[in-house]
Amino acid sequence: MWHFTQWKHRVKLTLNNADTGGALTGHRTLVRLTVARVTYSDFQSEGEDIRFVSSGGVALPHHIAVWNTSGTSFIWVRISAIANDNNTYIYMYYGCANAPDGQDIGAVWSGYIGVWLFNEERYVFRDYSHYASDQWGDFGSPVQLGYQVSVEVMG
Repeated sequence: MWHFTQWKHRVKLTLNNADTGGALTGHRTLVRLTVARVTYSDFQSEGEDIRFVSSGGVALPHHIAVWNTSGTSFIWVRISAIANDNNTYIYMYYGCANAPDGQDIGAVWSGYIGVWLFNEERYVFRDYSHYASDQWGDFGSPVQLGYQVSVEVMG
């Protein structure tokens, strides 16, 4: 069933949880998009039209941590339950020019005291939890999903 009729594209994403030893609940899953997997021109300029839906049709909150139309983008999706197998799947929808930004960062990171992704290109590192305890730090060496940093916690 096509859940978002105004969206032009849908991708089925299969989640493999067979090796973890148990089902996962309230799990945050990282979705990586690359130019080899998607055509970025099919999305809005900052990915605002992206939507994720469970196999049962329930909308899933997501947070675009990095949007890079010439490389790799990183999107965190909160999934209510992932079975202990490789048969759980979700859908990613995109390609709706007039869709408002669909991110729900607060819902993705609820329940955490602090969430710092260290992928900002500034000296302030945003806390994505509801506490919003942003931190100051100096850049270090690039790592896979951001930067290695030294952080000074401000009182």
